[in-house]
Amino acid sequence: MFFTIMKTIATTLWKWMLQLDKCLATRIDRGKAGSKRHVYNDIDSLKALDPMHETVLAFRNMVVQEGAGSWATIPVVRDAQAEAVVNFPSELDMPWKFLQRVYGCTADSGNNTANVLHNFDKNGRWTLWINNGVSEKIRSTELGFFKIFYEVEVKALPVYLEIIQSIVAYDAGDLKACSRHLCNMSPLLRELFQEFYQGITIDKVSKDLWLRYCQGFQGWGVGSEVAGQYVRYNGLSGNQVLVFHVLDAFLDLPSYLSIEDTVRYIPVRQRYFTSAVRRHSFRSRIGTHSDPAVHEAFTCLISQMRLFRAAHKHRVMPYLKVPAPEREYQSYTMTSSVAYTVEDAAYPFTIRGMDWKNYGTYRPMYPSSMWATWLDYHEQHGGLLHAAHDIGAGSGFSANILSHYFSHVYVSDPGEGNIAAARKLLRPASRFSFTQKPGEARWLQEESVDFASICIAIHWMDAEQVLSNVAASLRPGGTLAICAYSFLVNFPGCHKLETLWAETMRNSVKGFVERGCVGADELKGMRKFLVGLDGTPVNAALYTDISRLQVNMRKDEAMPFCFVPHDFLELPESKVRPNEDVRYMQDEEWRMEVDVPWLKGYLHSSNMPFNDEVWNSGNWKELEHIISHELGGKVVVEWPVAMILATKNVIG
Repeated sequence: MFFTIMKTIATTLWKWMLQLDKCLATRIDRGKAGSKRHVYNDIDSLKALDPMHETVLAFRNMVVQEGAGSWATIPVVRDAQAEAVVNFPSELDMPWKFLQRVYGCTADSGNNTANVLHNFDKNGRWTLWINNGVSEKIRSTELGFFKIFYEVEVKALPVYLEIIQSIVAYDAGDLKACSRHLCNMSPLLRELFQEFYQGITIDKVSKDLWLRYCQGFQGWGVGSEVAGQYVRYNGLSGNQVLVFHVLDAFLDLPSYLSIEDTVRYIPVRQRYFTSAVRRHSFRSRIGTHSDPAVHEAFTCLISQMRLFRAAHKHRVMPYLKVPAPEREYQSYTMTSSVAYTVEDAAYPFTIRGMDWKNYGTYRPMYPSSMWATWLDYHEQHGGLLHAAHDIGAGSGFSANILSHYFSHVYVSDPGEGNIAAARKLLRPASRFSFTQKPGEARWLQEESVDFASICIAIHWMDAEQVLSNVAASLRPGGTLAICAYSFLVNFPGCHKLETLWAETMRNSVKGFVERGCVGADELKGMRKFLVGLDGTPVNAALYTDISRLQVNMRKDEAMPFCFVPHDFLELPESKVRPNEDVRYMQDEEWRMEVDVPWLKGYLHSSNMPFNDEVWNSGNWKELEHIISHELGGKVVVEWPVAMILATKNVIG
């Protein structure tokens, strides 16, 4: 029954869209505002679109894009952009109420079905453009972004079929067929998830243009007055994609949207379908021993879903961090000599107060590819997903991602302010344990965690002691994962900028050290950092299958982490042993489109005193000129990244 419904939807969608298009083409004179009222109130024309009521949402799509969207997505009038509630003219407001009753949603900001899916024709063509008469890059960003959602729903149809067939097989007692259908879903989901991974990249969807010209009005979530109270809407979002709701229902996972938001944004027939799948889900009825194959297949699917959620969140965060057009862009003010107030000089990144917000703004996000690499390594070595430990956790950026994979996460850091910031970020609190201790302290029970991570922090620690503690805490098959990214960033396609950046860094930092601006503990950590992770020893008696990944680095590149003149400081010797697996690889997910203020903020986030003396130097002025005048104000940067992956060595 469910498959018949979905097949009917898929095969008749184009028919209703053509009928709607014909209705609009014959009844709307877009050049005359007076004619709009007539067609919007043409109930007979709307009723002709039965039986698939959701398709009348396309009316709304056209109204938004042709009317309010034409001005709201282009930042022209700052006062208009600052509005929280948009008072639509009656010509737009009148059909809203009718259409909301028809399809059973309440939000005024549209949804994925109305604003995206119903704007593609039967051949997969984007029919009604938001942006007309603008640059090709803006239009390609618009198409690239919205095409993702269409392709995902197309790829979801065979997933729905496998779900329904597995339910039928399980209810019939055919566990072999049920397991087969569940296993069939795994490659289908992998292909579906890749639409997001491969679609949301800066070369296909410009981060700078996405919010201003594509998501824009639909994503701002302008609210409305409800019973005299202002209610904010989240707007169009990937959280409204049907397949994710169906998967959550089938896997018996909590719904990603609240009940209130589900009613606001999800068309009623989609809600019915999702509810039916949840009612017939049999995951809670299977047993580990009685249905081992079915249980294992479900475990695999749940792992895939959690991995996607976490990876996708990190993929889109750089986009979501772009200031919305209605909010004035606040450049990072760098008036003091350093960026952060440090609690304890012995631990240079024990950061106080709200400084973590600035740190997060001017640092790269850990991309989904990193987590996928780490989790693949972990699973290949038989690692479990019960508990993880994030060491030197700072404000909890990495711990937050780990919580998507592991049932419980231990969060440790020597800084009181860091732990306080992590407590605010990490929810629910029951999923985390917080400890204010340095990595050198041994406090976890032996063999109590499955995974330990140290993200851009090992250079502040006694690596040998920390890795010894980690080995003791890991269960058999447990994984150690370390990463560090360089401040000597690459500028793909512009070698001149790389040279100017490197010279600025080396000259400035040399001066900071010579003038005593870098404390003894900071200098100690800096020396380690300047060789990446090559100076981090991994004891072969404690760990096996040691891999060192050199991301976005060339084999012939001399010291890609060293941002001082090579003969200026005495640096640690390499601890890389001949039997360790050293691999060089490229990863474009370690890229980000930025502007000059962001680059200044990135340097300042090192907590070294970059100031006007640096910005007025010849190298920096030339770099700024190239970015601002020759490249249109934006440039893509790429981080060289070093990683270590190792598995606990089980002796005997």
